[in-house]
Amino acid sequence: QPFCLVGLHNLGNTCYMSAAVQVLRLCPAVSELVLSQAEPSNALAKAFYHLLRDLQTARASFSPRLFVRQVRSSSHVFSGYSQQDAHEFIRFLLEKLHDAFQREWGPKKGKSIITDVLGGSTASLVTCSACGTVSRREEPFFDLQVEIPDKPEGAQNESQRWFSPFWNYVTGYDITLQDCLQRFFTAETMDRDNKYECLKCKSKQKATKELKLRQLPEVLVLTAKRFRRGWEAGSVTKVDRFIEFPLQLDLASFTEDNEPSDYELLGLVRHMGAMSVGHYIAFAKHNDEWHEFDDESVWRTSESNVLQQQAYVLLYQRRCPQADRFRSVVGREIRKLTASSRIVEPVYISREWLALFYHTSNPGPIDNSSFCCEHGGVLPIRDVEDRVTQIPSHGYLLLHEKYGGDMLVPELSICTECQQNERKMQQRRDEEASTYNALRAQAGRQPFTEGYLYAVPAAWIASWVRFVKGGYGQLPPGKIDCSGLVDKDQMLRRVLREKDDYYLVEESVLKFFFERYQGGPVVRVRKTADEY
Repeated sequence: QPFCLVGLHNLGNTCYMSAAVQVLRLCPAVSELVLSQAEPSNALAKAFYHLLRDLQTARASFSPRLFVRQVRSSSHVFSGYSQQDAHEFIRFLLEKLHDAFQREWGPKKGKSIITDVLGGSTASLVTCSACGTVSRREEPFFDLQVEIPDKPEGAQNESQRWFSPFWNYVTGYDITLQDCLQRFFTAETMDRDNKYECLKCKSKQKATKELKLRQLPEVLVLTAKRFRRGWEAGSVTKVDRFIEFPLQLDLASFTEDNEPSDYELLGLVRHMGAMSVGHYIAFAKHNDEWHEFDDESVWRTSESNVLQQQAYVLLYQRRCPQADRFRSVVGREIRKLTASSRIVEPVYISREWLALFYHTSNPGPIDNSSFCCEHGGVLPIRDVEDRVTQIPSHGYLLLHEKYGGDMLVPELSICTECQQNERKMQQRRDEEASTYNALRAQAGRQPFTEGYLYAVPAAWIASWVRFVKGGYGQLPPGKIDCSGLVDKDQMLRRVLREKDDYYLVEESVLKFFFERYQGGPVVRVRKTADEY
């Protein structure tokens, strides 16, 4: 269904949320991939999922009350009514969606639709000047944050350098996005107090450190670092410098192998005003037309107006003309055959993969692992109908000839072997949940006495809850690692926050967890009447 272009009500300094949501929902590679999934169980992801669905049919400005409520209850940073940072919110939301849609089985286990679309990686290359040895380390990212330089590379000559502040004021150098990227990827020399410890030379040596793009994301999120620490402790200043950004962006010079990497601008978020009293708006492209989003209001705008904005967050999508042509021809053929009253020789294909085909430059081999098992049958999952769609076998063969991957699935026959294994796993889930509830109920009936509660990592608790509440593919968590909760004296670290970093449980619950999953160390916290 086509999106309706409607605004979002401001529910108390929520313009940063609204701007972020508008650019993400008008990025089909994100929104359509989210909607291709079965309804998630995670409360925040479910609220975002339903917000996208509601906005498809809304005819007037919409109030995202449920979504805002879930955001505020999911993080103490966004829990209040004060203005927050749109970039930080985008990162927070993407990480939560990644956790919610993380695959529990198949060749992409541990990955998600978010890593498929927004996941990239950089390679840090350090070259020893003495022996020439190159060490390499890869880092994944969902977005890149680039500094805003004071001047373009080579902008000043020797005579200008002596009065550079005055010269910058007079000339008003044009800073481009390319200048920001050039600064981000410029090689730096490691010397003096920052020499490199070369493993081959077995000593500290002068070296060159360089950053390159290793894996290019389908959708690139670029953030200009407009907020910097001020001279006073705790103060933040804003860089109001205009950055000239292009509609078409070529990143080939920043990649390891200089591969073609053409991107097209999809949208941007702008911050207006000061840090404490600012306002966020968004610009996004829909059906080849640009629109401005300011809370409840939506206007059509010009391309030239968009290019004059003081961009804070930019979204670019990768383009491949050859893939676009194939998708246009084959996609139109599949839609035509599917739209008929009766599909000829229908077969099943993953809705997720089909969304990748329609909205990304390279969907990869056909992957039906979201509903098919390794034995060739269909997984014993309740929402299998939500994970598939039917297309004509002729269309499937065209896709398979181009991309390869899984063979066609003519019918949804449940795998008996997987079904038996899942029944055993479900019995374990039910037994563990029942034992936990009984222990908590017993502890709640006992009168308060002085003693201890015990800290368990919040991440492990979340993993265990997903297991006992989940269905097929939700595996039990590993050992309980509490080492990150304690300081050198084996006491609970003061900087940690309850429910964000750890949960407190009774001794009986801790014994139950340790008997099942093992781990350590034991982290005791003195119990008070309020905590009890």
